[in-house]
Amino acid sequence: MKLVLTALMVSLTMFVNGQNELVGSLMTPGEENVQLVCSMIRCDTKGTLSLYEFNGIGFNKLEAAKTLGKDSFLITVPVGEPRFLYVGTAMNQMRPIIFSDEPELTMRGTCSRVRGSSIYGSEANKGYDLLMSTIRKLQKELQVESSKFTHAVRQSELAAENVKKAMATIDQHQIELLDSLKKSDPFLARIAALNTYLSFPNNQGDYSNEIDYFVDKFFQFADLKSPDYDKIPAIFESFKKYSQTLASVGFDAAKVKKSIDKHLKEVPSEGRAHRYALGGVVIGLQAKNHPAFGEYANRFIKKYESTTDKVSIERLKTQLKSSKSFIVGAEAPDFTQKTPEGEDLSLSDLKGKVVLIDFWASWCGPCRRENPHVVKLYEKYKDQGFEILGVSLDKDMKRWTQAIEKDDLTWKHVSDLKGWKNKVAQMYSVKSIPHTVLLDAEGKIIARNLRSKALGRHLEKIFKK
Repeated sequence: MKLVLTALMVSLTMFVNGQNELVGSLMTPGEENVQLVCSMIRCDTKGTLSLYEFNGIGFNKLEAAKTLGKDSFLITVPVGEPRFLYVGTAMNQMRPIIFSDEPELTMRGTCSRVRGSSIYGSEANKGYDLLMSTIRKLQKELQVESSKFTHAVRQSELAAENVKKAMATIDQHQIELLDSLKKSDPFLARIAALNTYLSFPNNQGDYSNEIDYFVDKFFQFADLKSPDYDKIPAIFESFKKYSQTLASVGFDAAKVKKSIDKHLKEVPSEGRAHRYALGGVVIGLQAKNHPAFGEYANRFIKKYESTTDKVSIERLKTQLKSSKSFIVGAEAPDFTQKTPEGEDLSLSDLKGKVVLIDFWASWCGPCRRENPHVVKLYEKYKDQGFEILGVSLDKDMKRWTQAIEKDDLTWKHVSDLKGWKNKVAQMYSVKSIPHTVLLDAEGKIIARNLRSKALGRHLEKIFKK
């Protein structure tokens, strides 16, 4: 999975580093085998080449490659239906490969860059690489036209219609690709189905907005009940993307969980696909510091701890412990930093008020564009017990204070002027800004990452009581 699983490797960095122990194997004795000959240079300093299996949040090591000679290794896998396994020297340096009934494959590259190695003698891997290249091209084209459509709507009806036609052509190419693969290669068709998402303007039907369309239609071409997805870890990336998107649009936690569970329930609970999908949800929500992360992480641990490598499980448990800073209902960790005047100010000093912790910076364009909305809400509710504590990720005192004055941010502010190394930002697992944490009068977390209208709705509910 050259494209999808490169992103997967990056997503898993927080969970997996170093060599995992052997915890299980797919290997069963068979009369016929697939032989993968690895011609890989500079392996002497990079560790032994090994075969791995994806387990939903990390990788189980199956077996080490046999050394044939200098820079030459052999991996043997029983012949079977197409499935993805991984070859590499460590968790962050491996290459996904389709193993099926092709008896001899060759892998060439260097052990310092296993992910960039090439596979020869395999129509299955050649077809996959071509498929992903085509999918990348179509998705990029659709993304470009979607951006054009936003601007075209403001210009004229004719301009918007012309862009819609271009998007409809891309939609048609996606459908044609999927239909063709269903006839010629059902295995690749399963992967294509996970990556087929049609343009909202041409397919909105009764949907009034794209996010509701996305919630229902993201998986519309994928038969998630199919056992074939047990051999396709790409379902991990699809559920990760789905969960991250839901966590970014301002839905409350209940709606996010309802939407995710609707599709998770379609995936057979005892199959590998369910494990991949649940892992994607866990990592997708964790990446966005979503309060539902804890529930899904606990689900994964309860169901798969005994069959998952210990390194990945321990890292997940560590993430769970630190997630207390973003679990709804938990008490927000206290902190103290300096105000622009050089005085100490603690979060606990504001107890008794509804507090919005606002992580921002003078150099952050989205933060500055969000500020006018927050100013209006502050003016509306400050006399009713609403307070804002801005935590700046600035490094320059002058730029910080100038931005406060220019944007008319009359609430309280603190910073340690350490940029992304700000201790409060690290304590609250802030990975992007703007980022907000809303607290009740007792200092407990109500919600995270609310902006504009979503923040306004929450405050309206609070102060109408």
